[in-house]
Amino acid sequence: LTETVIALNSPHFEAYLRSRLRHTPDDPDLRCLLWRQLEHRGARLEAAQVLEHLAVTPCRQLTLDDRLDFAARAVVAVKALPPVQQDLDYLRELEARLELAQLQQQLCVELSQLTPEMQRSSRVSPPRTRTSPALASASSVEEAVSQLSHGPLLSLTEMFTNYADPFGLHESKLCLLWASGSTDELLIKAIWRDLLRQVLSQSRTGADLGTSFNYMSPRSPVSRHSPIGAFPSQSPDRQSKQLIELSLVDCLTRLGQRFVTESGGFGSSRAQMFFPLTEIVSTLEYFAVQKKFPVHWVPTILRDTRLLAGSYFVDAYDQLLHSKDSFWRRPEVRTRLFSAMVTVIEDFLTSGSVQLAMRPRMLQVGRMLDRVTSNLVDLNANSLDQKTSGAQGKDEEDQTQVVDRLRRVHDQLQRYYR
Repeated sequence: LTETVIALNSPHFEAYLRSRLRHTPDDPDLRCLLWRQLEHRGARLEAAQVLEHLAVTPCRQLTLDDRLDFAARAVVAVKALPPVQQDLDYLRELEARLELAQLQQQLCVELSQLTPEMQRSSRVSPPRTRTSPALASASSVEEAVSQLSHGPLLSLTEMFTNYADPFGLHESKLCLLWASGSTDELLIKAIWRDLLRQVLSQSRTGADLGTSFNYMSPRSPVSRHSPIGAFPSQSPDRQSKQLIELSLVDCLTRLGQRFVTESGGFGSSRAQMFFPLTEIVSTLEYFAVQKKFPVHWVPTILRDTRLLAGSYFVDAYDQLLHSKDSFWRRPEVRTRLFSAMVTVIEDFLTSGSVQLAMRPRMLQVGRMLDRVTSNLVDLNANSLDQKTSGAQGKDEEDQTQVVDRLRRVHDQLQRYYR
């Protein structure tokens, strides 16, 4: 019957709907009919305005999915207008509302994932940790999901303050800061550390793989009282390790593509702020050292993200190698970092470089060549100092192997660069 009435395209029907809406302006059924009537007669701008009203007006009858659909249809309606009739300011406003709806939906998805995680954690956690005040209750999560799903579209500040931050939704926090145009670099790095530690603590057999990991920052100096030095680190079981790896690849790929693509590439300052590779690599390498994972563990994760950022990964390792932090200055850790850096370069030359156009490829190869050359100079200088002082031992043997690998990859880079 509705389709028949709309197909008649009667001006009286439209007048009737507008008259009814003056008395009940927030009736979603009447407004949906008006939108379809306007769309049928080709009044796209008016239809977009009705759709916008449906997307933002508080109404318990409408779900977040409905609002997202209305916001998307409003954008499409304006874009369907001839270019001379498009109001670009209004279009940007509609796109901003659509982005808000998408971010609110992301909050819902992340919140919905908290409930099974809490149930699994409560089954495997010891009794003293089950009632930790830091953990949100399942009922509060369900209530928050209901509010987001059936309430109005919220502002970025409301989503961050009332939902993302209290419930520890780190990925949503990053996306909300990105949408708000934030430039708080310290806050962004702190959220990244929390996000990565959350992923690294996943387990199928235990509540927390990162118990000792959480007590120490990868930036803090390692002393004799350090958890690493004081307690043997137990590696996760195979299933948990695979879960961590898949989660890391998925998380880094998703956020990397979002932040890098929308900011014009890894070279932009905004991409480097919201995708801080040095922070990411340092957190992962610290965890890998503690859990005694193989040297290629972090480079493999970086490779599997398929982010074409070989030279930027190398830059991150180079910064760690030149860090003054005592942890990264340990000989065995430095050897590991050099080996990982070489692996990153080899992976790039094997697969990553062929996916880039000539100019970007040569720029990345040039950056990597500079880093390798400078490190070779430093290592040769250190080797000369050790020979002069008469220092011998395993560290010197490891350094010799590192120098050999760096020289080989240096020659490969030079061949590419010619």
